[in-house]
Amino acid sequence: MIRGEVLVKEGNFEDAVKEYRKAIQVAPFVAGLYFNTALVYGELKNYPGAIRYMNIYLQLGPDAPDARSAKDEIYKWELQMEKAGKAKGQ
Repeated sequence: MIRGEVLVKEGNFEDAVKEYRKAIQVAPFVAGLYFNTALVYGELKNYPGAIRYMNIYLQLGPDAPDARSAKDEIYKWELQMEKAGKAKGQ
């Protein structure tokens, strides 16, 4: 997890996702790993991946203090996907 955080601070999102996914394999029930992975996928504009990981985060911690903001991130990513779909259709 620390390696992922360092890579995020450096702006190296591609490698950060790899590190977070490795960490998830080792500790699959640590909700924060899914949250961080979702945010990095969002930075990469991989919105389906971001939504998938944020939903897992919410399943692991539905009563988390930041659950509302996590749901808001999902809504933002869904909107971005819709906008991208409309732009391709034009």
